[in-house]
Amino acid sequence: MLADHLSESQICYHAANTIVRIKRALQITSCLEFDLVVEEDELFIYHPPNKNINFTLDELFDFTSETKSLWIDAKNINIPSNCNTLYKKIKNLYLHQQQILVEFPSNTPIDDISILSCINNFRSANINVSYYISNDDINNCYINLIESNKSCKNLIDKVSLINKKKIFNNISFDYKFSKILKRFNFKPTNLRLNTWHINFDEVKDLDLNQYNLVIPYNSSHNKNTL
Repeated sequence: MLADHLSESQICYHAANTIVRIKRALQITSCLEFDLVVEEDELFIYHPPNKNINFTLDELFDFTSETKSLWIDAKNINIPSNCNTLYKKIKNLYLHQQQILVEFPSNTPIDDISILSCINNFRSANINVSYYISNDDINNCYINLIESNKSCKNLIDKVSLINKKKIFNNISFDYKFSKILKRFNFKPTNLRLNTWHINFDEVKDLDLNQYNLVIPYNSSHNKNTL
């Protein structure tokens, strides 16, 4: 319903890590989120600690020509060589009518010249890059939403720095973080927002000019298990 009535290119299906899940997802929306791990210059689709089933990014692209948006949750591209491997593969593979969002881990060193060069390559290719806001950082603030909570200050300071540096053009986070942004009246000016763990009614109230991609909760009958 959300994909049909809001935006099928922005409402995403979570953990499309197998051919079956991709085919199922494409029956209801045109945006897929999936997990990616770089292993010895190969790109595999799976979510550790689950088993690598040897499903590759090349194979995934064979089944995603109908998609309008792809959200790549890349687990270990905070390592420059892995980042470059992913960039070269996407540059050669992807269909330019698609929007692609590459999500970088929260431990990505934003002062590493090699990483910055790789991120710039993505952006030059018109590929969105997102910084993943750590769930631990969010939770440490969320449990006590007051100004004296140092965890909240550190979190807002971190996002402020990311916003100021303009290295990333997106951030991604558990929807709880939106409530932190509202509580501390902080609106990133250089970043689009991407979120998950958000219920049906809350999605309907989002400003989709501010939010880029959104992963709603699945219904109780169709919970994700991967």
